Amino acid sequence: MDKKTKLILIGGLVLIFFPLIFVWYQKRKIEMAVTEKENFYKYDDLFKFYAKGYPWKWLKAIAMQESSLGQNERVKKGLTSYDGKSYGLMQIAEGIGSPEEIRLKGFGGKERLNDPAYSIRIAASLVSYLNKKYGGNETLVFLGYNQGEANTDKGKDYTKKYNGGISYAEKIKDKLLIIEQKNKEYGK
Repeated sequence: MDKKTKLILIGGLVLIFFPLIFVWYQKRKIEMAVTEKENFYKYDDLFKFYAKGYPWKWLKAIAMQESSLGQNERVKKGLTSYDGKSYGLMQIAEGIGSPEEIRLKGFGGKERLNDPAYSIRIAASLVSYLNKKYGGNETLVFLGYNQGEANTDKGKDYTKKYNGGISYAEKIKDKLLIIEQKNKEYGK
């Protein structure tokens, strides 16, 4: 085997195994987090890895709203959301939404959706799709994530009904401000 062929082979192996090793390492880091600061940042590398074409902090803000960054007791125990339809860090609801939303969410049951890396990957795909569809309009992206694209396309914000009159999009924007405040507090 000549040198060029060896380099191509090695490069191919790196491309195949790097994502697997990266995700494995991130899972170990997540398991080891114990302090408030470690818990606040433990998913950041996965958010950054999977976010494409939009700010990675959108994913973090959604995770903060949906599961308190995995610290919600129901999520820690692998239980569903209060409506019994959503699972994991990003509270993904299987089989709900437009055909495109359902395709992007994938399947795998609560075991897979309770895996933070898988949950983030699925949420990132959905946010990417919504971001493209809504031309980067973060309010519509956030509403689409929570109430579905069909409801968002109607031009309505049904999320206010379940959030004491506050839009889900506004809650996510508030979480983005909290992220900035915490970064200043923690010196990041």
